Amino acid sequence: MSFTIVTDSCCNLPEPLIEQYDLRIIPLMFHAEGKEYLGYSKGNPLDLQQFYAMMRRKVQSKKRNKQTDIQFPVYSVG
Repeated sequence: MSFTIVTDSCCNLPEPLIEQYDLRIIPLMFHAEGKEYLGYSKGNPLDLQQFYAMMRRKVQSKKRNKQTDIQFPVYSVG
């Protein structure tokens, strides 16, 4: 039996582990200071120090995220 592990970017796994197990990561987005940030992009990790600094400054966003079909693709195993 074959399977694929799918998780979102909140798992904060290191890139070597993602590649080793061929994991599928769904990038969650957040908006701050007028910019859109992806929680995960292959080969381009989120700067967590910057993210936490924004949280400490209590940066707020008026925009709310809704995940789309593009972000939640259907993975077929075969």
